[in-house]
Amino acid sequence: MEMVRYRYIAFRCYQNALDIRDLQSAIRQKLIECYGLFGSSSMYAKVVSVRKDIAVIRVYHKDVKKVIAATATMVQPRLVPIKVSGTIRKLNKKINSAEP
Repeated sequence: MEMVRYRYIAFRCYQNALDIRDLQSAIRQKLIECYGLFGSSSMYAKVVSVRKDIAVIRVYHKDVKKVIAATATMVQPRLVPIKVSGTIRKLNKKINSAEP
């Protein structure tokens, strides 16, 4: 059995008062719009945390580029990818060191 490898993607959100459920449903709808119901059914994208203006999404390692491409076309809420990491701990370090 193959071990599932996840990647964590940090996005900058350009919308105030963003809820995890709203963001999760918006990402899911965009994946369906871009890749269809069948194509998006095999993708895994879960919003792990939202704080201030940064959202962290966990995805399968094979779907990183597809999720970034789908979220880049989102208008509302607008998401811009910042960093990709293999662990959430390392991602938090990268984000904290990058912010002034």
